[in-house]
Amino acid sequence: MHIKGHALDAASRSQRGGGTDVDVLVAPQDQSAFEEQLRAGGWELITSFRSGSFFGHAATYYHPVWGTTDLHRWIPGLERDPHVTFEALWQTRQPRELGGAECAVPSDHHHRLILLLHAVRNGALGGVDYRLGWGQLDGPLRSAVRHAAYALGAHVPFLLATTEAEHVPGRSAHLWSTMMRGRPTTEQWAARFKDVESMRQLVDLIHDAVVANREHLQLELGRQVVASDMVREQLRRAGAAARWVFGLGGLSRRPGLGSRGVRGTDRSHSS
Repeated sequence: MHIKGHALDAASRSQRGGGTDVDVLVAPQDQSAFEEQLRAGGWELITSFRSGSFFGHAATYYHPVWGTTDLHRWIPGLERDPHVTFEALWQTRQPRELGGAECAVPSDHHHRLILLLHAVRNGALGGVDYRLGWGQLDGPLRSAVRHAAYALGAHVPFLLATTEAEHVPGRSAHLWSTMMRGRPTTEQWAARFKDVESMRQLVDLIHDAVVANREHLQLELGRQVVASDMVREQLRRAGAAARWVFGLGGLSRRPGLGSRGVRGTDRSHSS
């Protein structure tokens, strides 16, 4: 299922633009087979699911002719089981011609919810994704987006986007709050530790925080990574972790979080 970019309706594209890559959401049970087909067609993995984002939701592939595509296995913020979520989106899909082929795209209200969640994740509640996902919608369409948000488990980012709340209890609540406010990456890392729900999550998070990420480093350097690059990056991360543990980076502070609850006036303006 194609999402965002050229998969949007013409009116939305005229405001948002078409984008430079392709975003695709695949059914969880088809992910492995889909990736096999990509590799067989000459696509190269640039960033894996684990290293692609805090949510581990998308992998980026590159093709020398077709450019880049972001392969989504779920949508950040939609917290229901990915199989259930994909089925819900698929049941209300609509056709759209893309590149001369008929493709599946989400229904209008589901697509607008995806844009709204994207706006929260990027700290861009004054931007075009917020306007398309909520700010400029009429009453009936807002109602449909609201219903979809609760049905698919997106109440945390939805309430952050549509009320004056700065913190909403729920899964990844601190991370969503820092993202919504456009806080620095260091604060987002601290928020992830506050959101940990199990020892397994904590172990994985410590690994991701401390161990050098080869894929990200390669993108940053714009070339193949060599051993000395990894050593320098590993030392940098170790130093940052030490400053964090001893409180030198101020990451233990939570300015603004929890200062207001989930109730608030409706954020109905479009800017």
